[in-house]
Amino acid sequence: MNLLFTHLLDTSALIAHYREESGWEMVDALLSDEANGVRISSVTWLEFRNRLTELTPDADERSRAMQIYRTLLG
Repeated sequence: MNLLFTHLLDTSALIAHYREESGWEMVDALLSDEANGVRISSVTWLEFRNRLTELTPDADERSRAMQIYRTLLG
């Protein structure tokens, strides 16, 4: 596991990645490169979860998305 902190993502970056909106490729590249130490704050994690609730009415889909981002971000 890479302990070096190189990038801090905000909620809009996570939402863009999740929804494949403008800029999502850059976020994907950051997350895919193991040399990067991508992090989010606890506030961002909470905001992301709340936005997913608004954007994704299906509880199973929200759970799947949260698990994916837990895996990606540790």
